[in-house]
Amino acid sequence: MLKKLSVRQARRIAELATAARAARDSLIHGAEDELVEEPHPVRGASDRAGASGFEIMPPSDRSLAALRSAIAGLRPDARSELFALMRIGQGELAPGDWPRGLSEATTLGAENVGGVLADDVDLPSHLSKGLYQLGLS
Repeated sequence: MLKKLSVRQARRIAELATAARAARDSLIHGAEDELVEEPHPVRGASDRAGASGFEIMPPSDRSLAALRSAIAGLRPDARSELFALMRIGQGELAPGDWPRGLSEATTLGAENVGGVLADDVDLPSHLSKGLYQLGLS
């Protein structure tokens, strides 16, 4: 199914996304440590900080910049394949829906697809699951 995107490229982007996620989580946990007086959420309640995406990161963060650069550096058709792979990993598409994932990427446009990919804090997991679903892991 992957024609323009290599498994190696997908894994590399997953690695960069892992680093960006770690930097984000470190920033969140550092901020949580400063908010000692705020009570922890009750069991089953949503952790507001955990729901944040990368928007809390400073624009100068190198790990996030590397992720965004790697995604932007892909050819548009490879970026579309990365998007479809992510959607399969999210469980939103089945492997047989690959053409639909590519169509969704085309509808969104190359820049928007790059933004969606770069803003997914769970991208490493989604790409790994997508590769597994496609039998490429």
